[in-house]
Amino acid sequence: MKTSKMSKRIAAVFLALAMCCVIAAQARANDLALGRSARTASTVEIQINPPVDLNFRSRSQILQMRERELRKHPELMNGSYSLSEEVFGPMEEGKAWWGTLGMAFHGAGPDSIKGPAEESRFIMNPYLLIGQAGIIALGKSTVREDQLSRTSIPVFIQPSNLRWWPREGKAEVTYEYSEYERQICKAFGLKRFPITGPASLEAINARDLGLTYIYIPPQQAANIRVDAPMSGPLPIPQMVHCGGTCGYPGGCNNMSPAIAWLDRFAILALPARLVIYLWKTEPSTEREPADMIYTMNFR
Repeated sequence: MKTSKMSKRIAAVFLALAMCCVIAAQARANDLALGRSARTASTVEIQINPPVDLNFRSRSQILQMRERELRKHPELMNGSYSLSEEVFGPMEEGKAWWGTLGMAFHGAGPDSIKGPAEESRFIMNPYLLIGQAGIIALGKSTVREDQLSRTSIPVFIQPSNLRWWPREGKAEVTYEYSEYERQICKAFGLKRFPITGPASLEAINARDLGLTYIYIPPQQAANIRVDAPMSGPLPIPQMVHCGGTCGYPGGCNNMSPAIAWLDRFAILALPARLVIYLWKTEPSTEREPADMIYTMNFR
């Protein structure tokens, strides 16, 4: 009897260990080739893709589009890409998506899905590990819908100059705030359209590609106020799910959840800079060397 009980306990322990190994393996399914595992010593220039319409597409269509972009830089991955269920599992099949024009101009309701999917800014740019999440609120008192339909200017500040240095474990991206303001003013006949101020971050790409822990040191932020400073490295919680904020029947796929330490920044003046530390596994402290140091420049 004692032997039988002991055997069951040993079996239970081994099962628990096996499950832990499976979970750990799933968490590390996507492994970026950084540092000692880098597959290139060269600088990698990455093209930024414009947003696309995702309304009512199937999951397989959307993921095929994302995987196509990932395959453009096989030198940045160790092994093959595997969808992170933690990030994309809650995404629903054949649903509408919050649109860029919906967010910028129409607001919640039946027109919220107009324009390319705002989330496609990240889905179609998987190596944009972290980006400025905000959409510019143009408002009906500023522009007319027919003006928006005639212009090619996006309703968000498009990232540019995305560069990786895999051997050094570094990357950077730039947001041209001043140039965007100039374009908006010229297109809509405005004298000023200040766009500095509140900013928020989206990090689903970092999480999906295996960089699951993040730390943003406020002391390294230049001309940016960090209103909800992090006490240390934290797991990235953001994911894509279907929610009801858009006001469209059946809901829309979008990023969630809102979380203060990724949403509450203020750009005080230009140029500005934010330095972000990312790890594949949980670091003991923020002083532990990061797998990736990611810099966001605002000019």
